Amino acid sequence: MRILSIKYFNTNKNTTLLTHAEDLTTLPFLARLNGSASEMLLFLSRTFVERTERGKCEGCREGEYSGWIYHKSNGIAGVVICDHEYDRRVALTLIQKYMTIYEETATNWDWPTYDKDNTIVDPRLQELLAKYQSPHNQDSIMKINKDLEKTKIVLHESIDKMLERGTKIDTLVDKSNDLSRQSKIFYKKSKKLNSWCGSCIIS
Repeated sequence: MRILSIKYFNTNKNTTLLTHAEDLTTLPFLARLNGSASEMLLFLSRTFVERTERGKCEGCREGEYSGWIYHKSNGIAGVVICDHEYDRRVALTLIQKYMTIYEETATNWDWPTYDKDNTIVDPRLQELLAKYQSPHNQDSIMKINKDLEKTKIVLHESIDKMLERGTKIDTLVDKSNDLSRQSKIFYKKSKKLNSWCGSCIIS
């Protein structure tokens, strides 16, 4: 049961990255060293957000991992990418918890105007990520937000099914600015092994 990354975006300005945190310690050294894992996580997270309507919670399974997205009606969106064993309600609770912290921080009040990706990690988010890696050890975490219990959450079986009809993940990978040429090559190699994460990219 593991979270790989959590990222927040401003969808008022071309799906701009607001802040993020990652824990890639379980991934192969090569993927961490060359940055392919981080680039793929950013690409997937941004893609998930762009395909989720405002006011909705959605999920998408791809390979060995799941993405859980909460897109707030005001244009701020959070994405957790984790393994399939991680409880979706806990993932969405984490997204909402930090989202509240972020929006209530005075220095972030003008976030809707941000139009450039911010790659700086907020120590508060990194600390929350570490805490939520073992939710069963935190009684307060398991007291799930009652609003989430009432929310209809759509789970897509794959990212291709989440995309618009006729759009394929391979096409988006080729066009993505989040992925370097090296990461695109890694992705294509892993696809030949029947898993986008089975080779050097994620797992």
